[in-house]
Amino acid sequence: MFKRAARLAAGLLSATLFGLSSIPAATAADPFIDIADSYAREAIIALHAQGLVHGVGGGRFAPRAPMTREQFAALLVRAMGLDEEPGPSRFADNADPSAWYYGIVNAAAAHGLMIGLSDNTFGVGRTITREQAVVTIIRLVGLEEYVDPEAMPAFADAYQISPWARGYVALAQDTGLVLGMGDSTFAGSLELTREMAVQMLYRALIRLGELSESEEEIWLRAVEVLDALEQADPVRLADLVHPEKGVRFSPYAYIDVTWDLVFWPEELRELDPDLVFEWGFYEGSGNPIQMTFSKYLRSDFVYGRDYKNAPDVSFDWVLVRGNVPNNIWEVYPDAHVVEFHFPGSPQWNWMDYSSLRLVFEEAEGEWYLVGVISDRWTI
Repeated sequence: MFKRAARLAAGLLSATLFGLSSIPAATAADPFIDIADSYAREAIIALHAQGLVHGVGGGRFAPRAPMTREQFAALLVRAMGLDEEPGPSRFADNADPSAWYYGIVNAAAAHGLMIGLSDNTFGVGRTITREQAVVTIIRLVGLEEYVDPEAMPAFADAYQISPWARGYVALAQDTGLVLGMGDSTFAGSLELTREMAVQMLYRALIRLGELSESEEEIWLRAVEVLDALEQADPVRLADLVHPEKGVRFSPYAYIDVTWDLVFWPEELRELDPDLVFEWGFYEGSGNPIQMTFSKYLRSDFVYGRDYKNAPDVSFDWVLVRGNVPNNIWEVYPDAHVVEFHFPGSPQWNWMDYSSLRLVFEEAEGEWYLVGVISDRWTI
């Protein structure tokens, strides 16, 4: 689950998060004259209403202009409700006390939200990159102590991400705080525009705020789902499945939206118990996975272990990174995930782990199952 540090961060950000959830951006008047066609319009309106986002003068936001490091520092300092620090500054490029960003840069550095590009250079005037922004977001929400410096993100261009940022990007991906570019890449060196940066921060804040509001209800629903899976009962499961999206079964961590089977509630209620489905292909041999619905639910691809008594359970936190890419947040960007996990053993070099991930999305005020995902080491 989100660790204690994240909960402390959520408390610090509570006023901002509450305000964001109450802004009806679709009907709100644009605070700037140049954001009507910006994909980040909702984020800009919401963060401006909370006093986090300022314009560039003349009623303009300049959504496609570069987001500089000091501008991004201002977003973070305001989000945390911190006071500006009068100095002195340790950065040679932040030496003018009359500059609007002087106290902001000092505050961001003093509270560990941002560090410089070197010991005495903050990077004033330089555009912030995606990987730099992700590092600051992880610090903002209080998760830096959980960064694994050896972790490799599950993006196609992971090796192009700077080594110092990979662990941060991996953690941000695992928690759904940030998403990729939509083509399985992260583009860590991409310089952010102002709308890109605001959209990234907005998603992170909204996602953090959603956790405390929905976690308990989703936990209870996950237990109901486990009961239905353990009994291999499609009728009981049908009542828990999303009425409009159905539930997708993914035999491996990588979700194949083209081939993974999707069942709707009405299908589950009328399911032929003897009908054999093709669920995908076994990793390694490439042979088809052919089973009845009940047999599949009792297999290692779903409830092959006693997940109700799993030693590790998490909420919106991917506990393990195997050798199969994990694209869960790309496929389900607005969902919440409960993971039940059995760790591996030293005898098998920790590769005999297994996880069952249950994915939930909201419909008319209720949380419904939309995904059942298995994860384990493959050949």
